[in-house]
Amino acid sequence: MSRLSKRRNLELLSSIVKGRFGLEELCVEHRMNLEQLARWALQPSTARTLEGLRRLADIRTQMVISRYRAHAAARLIELTADGDMPETARKSCVDLLTTNVARDEEAEMSEVEFENALSVGELRELLVSEGSQTAEETDQGPGKEAV
Repeated sequence: MSRLSKRRNLELLSSIVKGRFGLEELCVEHRMNLEQLARWALQPSTARTLEGLRRLADIRTQMVISRYRAHAAARLIELTADGDMPETARKSCVDLLTTNVARDEEAEMSEVEFENALSVGELRELLVSEGSQTAEETDQGPGKEAV
């Protein structure tokens, strides 16, 4: 297969990023067969671009998950404190707190880091103690010390 024009290359990359097509539909849309698509993807410049796009997608996913972790932690504390804890809600919060989409080796946690990481229970205790400390500070007013 000869190299794609810059325009066709960008169109193909755009289709991949949008994710609307499976591989066969992608081939039909861009008038190529699976072998041509595979060879295109293996070209060094294309492979680097695809890897960069994959990393960006992973970063975006991690940022979205991170935004909702604080909410999940607060909700998990509420569910635990109320004693009214539907199992699916609890599991959803725990999943959100423990989900990690990092694929890069340097971004993944080592065994030692994993063993030293806070458990969900320890995280909950920390958040509850931080929450009560903040409430105490609020009750006392700014600059006042607890008696």
